[in-house]
Amino acid sequence: MADFGYKILGFGGGSRVITPFVSATGGTETTCGDYKIHAFTGSGTLQVLNEGTPAGSNSFEYFVLGGGGLPGSFYTGGGAGGGGFRENIGSPATGGLTAVFGAQTVTVGAGGAAPGTGNGGSAGTNSVFTSITSTRGGTAREDGGSGGGGNSRQPGGAGNAGGFSPPEGNTGGAGGPTGCSPGGGGGGGKGSTGSTGSPGFNGPGGPGGNGAGIATSFFGPPAPSYGTPGPSGSNRYFAGGGGGGAYSPGANRSGSGGFGGGGTANTPGPATSGGGGGAGTFHAYPPNYHPSSGGSGLVVIKYKFQ
Repeated sequence: MADFGYKILGFGGGSRVITPFVSATGGTETTCGDYKIHAFTGSGTLQVLNEGTPAGSNSFEYFVLGGGGLPGSFYTGGGAGGGGFRENIGSPATGGLTAVFGAQTVTVGAGGAAPGTGNGGSAGTNSVFTSITSTRGGTAREDGGSGGGGNSRQPGGAGNAGGFSPPEGNTGGAGGPTGCSPGGGGGGGKGSTGSTGSPGFNGPGGPGGNGAGIATSFFGPPAPSYGTPGPSGSNRYFAGGGGGGAYSPGANRSGSGGFGGGGTANTPGPATSGGGGGAGTFHAYPPNYHPSSGGSGLVVIKYKFQ
């Protein structure tokens, strides 16, 4: 193979050789054919050892997923929105995010943390890689990467809080419009909006919006455990919305989570899914409801290394 490398001058008269392909270390490293993959399930550093050249490769494919949101804080509350989801999967080796020599900080967003029972908790956080930020999922009625579902008789939050093109997520569903204790709306997901909660007394919560399916080949072998399974066996799913809450003594009528999202009460968004947490269901006396936490985010960087 011809040597396409060249030297650049460093400080103090030193030099280093720029070789044709990107090389880096950090995260969980795997290879898939001519590509190297770095997956970060927690915050860390991608150390770029060589930024490459146009003759080989000089850019990254990226997958940046924000933390899933925190659901509504009462039993007819809205499901949480899925974390914002941004990627350039499938870009040519020289058409993605430009590789830059040195340490690149990777921030992986936490999922919204729900209390064991009742109110409280904390919202999720954003994920960031260089110039790419993916917004955390929205809490009930709140805007976010995908919006949180509305509490009973309330609208859902808007998605794509970062104002990106293409959008990082979708709107949360509205809470049930009429009646005593109608169901909460489902949180929005990357793939679709959340559903409206059912009206009337004891109305079920709305299902969360579906997340996006990503082919497992992006993550490299072995088969990844990131995200969740879904309708396509070759894909993993991310950034789904959580189900809306419901008033339902003696039964669980909270909405189901979207693919890649948190589900009913006591079903959190899975780790690395960016899924919104499912809102709680009132199911006992005295009041006893269990909102669920959102799933943590994920950052994956991929590039041609040979």
